[in-house]
Amino acid sequence: MVSIDTLVKIYNNFGDREKLSPLGSADEEIMWNDKLTDKQVNWLERFVIVWDYATNLDVQLCKRKLILAKIKRSNNDKSKLD
Repeated sequence: MVSIDTLVKIYNNFGDREKLSPLGSADEEIMWNDKLTDKQVNWLERFVIVWDYATNLDVQLCKRKLILAKIKRSNNDKSKLD
């Protein structure tokens, strides 16, 4: 999995390389920047897909960690009663 920090670096490098800095969010750029080339729009659209996948996966991993921590706490509370 690509980290969010890595994706931010990739995005900023894209903006620098394409002379688009400073950039708003990728979806804002697609929506409001009428000076983008077709190639830039295509790159941004693919980036949005990767970003959404990574952030959704990140959220799912955080939820899983919280559930496991809750189970562990519950098991510790039960063992105190024994």
